[in-house]
Amino acid sequence: MKAGQILFTLDPRPFQIALENAQAGLASIVQDVESTRAAYAAAVAQVNAQQAQVTGSHVEVRGHS
Repeated sequence: MKAGQILFTLDPRPFQIALENAQAGLASIVQDVESTRAAYAAAVAQVNAQQAQVTGSHVEVRGHS
């Protein structure tokens, strides 16, 4: 053996496959997070609309009293 001589090489295919699987998993999680954010925003908008409706009902009831 000489200094600097390659002792062995690793097959990069298993590492490439693992990397691609991890990237696919990350992409799936990112989509889940984006979907959850959209659902949350829709729920907040719905709550706000319902609160506005309740507030309007209170004003209407007070006006008739």
